[in-house]
Amino acid sequence: MGKITETDIILTLIKGFEEVIGSHSSDQIISCLAALAPVSRFEIAAVFLDIRRNEELRQLVPLDNKNQEQAGLIYKIYDL
Repeated sequence: MGKITETDIILTLIKGFEEVIGSHSSDQIISCLAALAPVSRFEIAAVFLDIRRNEELRQLVPLDNKNQEQAGLIYKIYDL
């Protein structure tokens, strides 16, 4: 089995969030994404997310009136 990188783990989590988005609120997903930020080496791993994954994150966390402040934080953390 190959080496699993921190970026791979983030990508797996994004895919998981895409699978459960219908049964979980965007607030729950935002909380989970925000909780990853203080994890060691997170900033380095987030840099390696490709454009497609960034777009998927934008779709998971829309900037709407309901959660604009929280979503804005996620956009900043993930450099979206």
